[in-house]
Formats: sequence, structure tokens, C-alpha cells
Amino acid sequence: MAKQKNIVWGIEADTPSEYLRKKIKNDKEIFKDIRKDITAPKFFSEKHPYKELTYKEKQSEENESIALQRLKTDVHRDYKGNFTWLLFVARRELSFRKSQPNLISRYGSLFSKKKLTKLISICWEMEVYGYCVFYDSKRYDTNTLKDLILDFNIAKKHIKKARNIIFEKTYSESAKQKRHTPALLSMFGRSQNAGLTFEDSLKHELEILQFELHELSRIAEQDLKLPKSDEKKQKKLQYFIFLCEEIFKSIEWNYFPNLDLTNKTTYNKECKKFIIDMASILDEIRLTDPNTIINAYNRRSKYEMKYLGLMNCKTEEQFNNLLKKIYL
Repeated sequence: MAKQKNIVWGIEADTPSEYLRKKIKNDKEIFKDIRKDITAPKFFSEKHPYKELTYKEKQSEENESIALQRLKTDVHRDYKGNFTWLLFVARRELSFRKSQPNLISRYGSLFSKKKLTKLISICWEMEVYGYCVFYDSKRYDTNTLKDLILDFNIAKKHIKKARNIIFEKTYSESAKQKRHTPALLSMFGRSQNAGLTFEDSLKHELEILQFELHELSRIAEQDLKLPKSDEKKQKKLQYFIFLCEEIFKSIEWNYFPNLDLTNKTTYNKECKKFIIDMASILDEIRLTDPNTIINAYNRRSKYEMKYLGLMNCKTEEQFNNLLKKIYL
């Protein structure tokens, strides 16, 4: 009498290991047939519409995008038009989203309500002024920028070497053959605390770092073309000095009966302190050497500054005409 066949879920097998072996073989054949009828997905570039990319190229483009988002670099750095006007408009829109200027938030209690309407417009003017005038100078001196560019490029080369080493040890034919051996699984402490997607994640992170270093190097190279940070600084500070002094005059001095501002020495001393404090709350001016601000204040009588109303500019032409009165 013939031995009865043992059937497990449609598969003839006498042992669990035989069942699993046959099932895996059957599944591969099924998926192979299915894949024949599936069209391979196409990948297209976000930077260059209609340009088809390979899967690897698409991943690299996405990694570059992540790098730029992490750095949050100047999105308009390569803008070909009037960069000053563009930056001013963007800053003005951001300012109006706030409930009130930084200065009012800090010193609002020093002013009477009657003067607040005029004062707020002066404060807004002061906030946007720094953005449209002090953007065009080097972050660091020329030698420092050159050193940074060199270091960024060296770091980028070393990261590329590290990526190649990891790729070779993980994805080469010899690595694939012993992929699940204890020696490979223990790489970088993987057997201790790294997940199964460790190599892929590391590969992408290192590529993102490469893109970040490339962008930082490019920014430094762009800054090399900018003028020195102290070029005409005292002249550019004159409008800031003027606005600060207008705010200083608006303080409710009845709160300070023992302060004699009719004394010119006392007035200048207190006004300088106030202006330096104002500079500390403006990102574009706060790193300015206080002595530079004091020297600019001492020279203010040489320049006859007036309220310009930058905040009310409606056209680029109007804005440029007002800037001429600031750039002197």
C-alpha cells in the first residue's frame, strides 16, 4: 500500500523544514510572475522638471534638499535682481506678523500712551532698517573665510572616503556573501543597538553631510565677494542713531526727576547707553563694537538725518531713492 502524501496548505511536505523550503521556492516563482506584469516606477527630478532620474539619483536629490532645509540658508542668495529690496520686503512682512516691535515689548512701560502711535512706527522703521542696510558685509574676514572653505572641502572629502568604505564593506559582492555572519553584524556595534536599516540610514546621513558642507563652502565663497564689515559702517549707523535718539526723547522723563537732561554731558551719556542697549536687540547691529556706535553718535551733528518712512515704501524705485539718504 502506497504511503499517503502529507499535504500542508497545498504543499507536499513531511517535515516543517521541507515545507518552508518549498514554500519559499513557490513564493519566489509567484512574485517573479507578478513582477513581469508590473511596470517599473519612473523617478523625475524636482529641480529639473521632466528630467528622468535613476532611483539612486532621485535619492541623492532628496538628500540635497534635506541638507538645504537643515541649514536654512538664504533662499534668495542667488537672486539676480535688487537683493536689498527683496530682503527688505520679506523682513517688513515678518515684522508686521508680530504684535509689536521688540523695543515696545521691552521698554513700553517707559512711554506715555499719547506717544505710542508715533513711537511704534519709529520702532518698526528701526527693525527693518538693519536688515536692508547691514546685510551686505562679510561674516568673517577674508583669511577666516578661506580657512573655512578649505576645512569644509577637506571634511567633505573625508566623509566621501568614509561612505566608500562603508559601501564596500556592506554592498560589495564579498560583503553580500557573508552579510549575516557575526563579523558583519557587529560592525559599528550593530549587534548592540543599531536597527536593521542601519547601513542605509548611515549612507544617507553621510551624503546629506556632504551636501551641507558643499553649501557651507559655497556660502563662504559668496561672502568673499562682499565688502569688509566695517566699510562705511559709521555712516550707515547714522540713521539708526537718529531713530534711537528720537525714541530716547520720547521717554516719559517724569519717571526720572533726578536726571537733569538739560545738562549736555548727562544727556549724551544717557543717550549713548540707551542706543547701545537698542543695538543689543537687533540681530544685524548687536555684534557691532559699542565704540563704533559711540563714535558714530559723536559724529551725528555732521549728518542731518530725517525720518524716511521706509516702512511705507510701495515701489522699489521709492525705496532706492530713500536708501541714498542712508548710504550717504
